[in-house]
Parts: sequence; structure tokens; C-alpha cells
Amino acid sequence: MAVGKNIEGSKELQYGANLAEALGARFGIIHVVEEVLVYPVWGEIVVRTKEEIDLRKRRIEAEVDKYKDRLKSNVKIRIRKGNSPASEILRELHEKNYDLLVLGSRGATMVIEFLVGGVSSQVVRQAKKPVIVVKKTREISSVLMCVDGSKCSCESVLCLAQIAMATNADVTILSVSESNEDDSLKRAREFARKGVEILREHGIRARELVRVGKPSEEVLRESRRQDFDLIAMGSLRKSAVVDILLREAASEVMHNSMRPMLICRDCAHESVLA
Repeated sequence: MAVGKNIEGSKELQYGANLAEALGARFGIIHVVEEVLVYPVWGEIVVRTKEEIDLRKRRIEAEVDKYKDRLKSNVKIRIRKGNSPASEILRELHEKNYDLLVLGSRGATMVIEFLVGGVSSQVVRQAKKPVIVVKKTREISSVLMCVDGSKCSCESVLCLAQIAMATNADVTILSVSESNEDDSLKRAREFARKGVEILREHGIRARELVRVGKPSEEVLRESRRQDFDLIAMGSLRKSAVVDILLREAASEVMHNSMRPMLICRDCAHESVLA
């Protein structure tokens, strides 16, 4: 498991360490130092010195020391240099074949993320592995999993199953019908029932829930109503333009909820226990 670390806060480090301990997973930290910072509005260019880079690494190592005793193996810290943090995080994630990425987010609005290319949005959009985006840390005792019957959402259920088993969490499988028509409601119930069956086969406490409306709105409404600790969704990879124009459900939920969110893009399921 990898953690994309931002030196400005340790919420993702804390969350990742807790999750790695529960899963018994190997744990790595990725931190990207932008060697050259360009501020076009002010016409300013800042070049990082070697001393600054070394200082950042020492500060990260000091934070990691707080969690080392709880993890099953030595924590690997990787400092990557580059002017695109998202690209460096993705390169490390895929080159080192991590199974899960925990990534912090500053909680920027959807429009700002689109205009300035927020790191979390870029990573989630292009990652071939499951990603958990953390804005605020919460212990995982209850999870809301949204399914739509697609192969991707089924794979998301399998990924979530491992996390739910490790944390002993209760899971609610939510399927949203966009109309009150009998056929649409029937399909939604079947999707939810299938998700519950998969989880119960793994010994996980699960229940099904069907709502009618716009998927993203129903997921957000239900997450607030029952105060879930984690939201999980499957989602197809799309370009930034398509993502914002179509208001893809997973992207909308990520940008409008402060809860940690597990997003599985269209990639084959792999164990997060490696």
C-alpha cells in the first residue's frame, strides 16, 4: 500500500498507517518535491535547493517514526523530484506495483480542480489501482458502497470486502434507480442484492438499500443521513473535460463530501493485502 504524502498535513499518513496495520500490508510513502515552482500571475519562479529537499525528507521521516512500531515491515519512503506531483505519484504507484494508494486532498471545489488541475483529481482520474482520497480522518466502522451493476462496481465490492473484513466494518450497499419505473427499480434491487451476496460470502455484515434519484445526490444524502465513515464507488476513467461536463457520479461525490472515499477505476481487482 502506498501513501501520497503532502508535508503540509499528516492526515493521509495517519489514515494510511491505521489501514496498513489493519490489513497487515506493506507500507510505502511517496512524497514529490517540485524542484521548480512557477507562479505565472506574479511572474515568479522558485527553484528548490538541495538543502530544502533534504529538510523535507527529514521531516517526513520524523513523522513516520510515530507509526513504525505498528506496521509489520519497515516503511519505505520515496522522495521523487519533478514538476508534476500527480505524474510522479502515478509513476511510483504503477512502477512499484502497489495495490492501493491513500491520497490526501485539500478539498478544492470541482471548478477549481478543473481549472488548476488538482493533484488528487489527476491521480484518481488516471490511476490503474484503487485510491482512497482523504480529506478528514475517520475510523472505519461503517461503509456506504454504491453499485450500478457494472463490472467495475463489482470489482469495487471485492476490493472493499478486504477493507471491511480487516476493520470489522458494517457495509450498506446502495443502488440508485434514476426513475420509479418498475424495470429500473427491479434492476437497482438486483444490483444491490448481488453486492450484499458478495460481501456476505466473505462474512461481512451487509444490507441493501435502493433509492430513486440522481446517483451522486443520493449517495451524498445517504452518507450524511447515516454518517458513514467511508464512501466506496467504482468509476470509469474519463478525461477532465468529460468528467466535468457529465458530472460523473464518483467525481461529484469526491468533490462534495468530506468523508474518505474509495474509488476503483476500470481496472482488474487485485488484493490490497500484498
